[in-house]
Amino acid sequence: MAGQGMVAVELLEQAPDDLAAVFIAVGGGGLAGGMATWIKHRRPAVTVVGCQPAASPVMYESVKAGRVVEYDSQDTLADGSAGKRRGW
Repeated sequence: MAGQGMVAVELLEQAPDDLAAVFIAVGGGGLAGGMATWIKHRRPAVTVVGCQPAASPVMYESVKAGRVVEYDSQDTLADGSAGKRRGW
């Protein structure tokens, strides 16, 4: 997660000071968690939005349940941003 957060270090070095929001693919959560941690540390006013395909709402369902859940996801073109699927 810390290594993936380096994306945010580079992003903020290049982004204007008035950056309002960053949209991050959720997937398994490492990239989003690492980036959000750094962004909120350096620029707390920036809104961080996690994005995932509607066909794979695994992280959403897990957060909603307050625990990791198994969820049957459908195929998606955005495979890299899909969460864990049953049978992987």
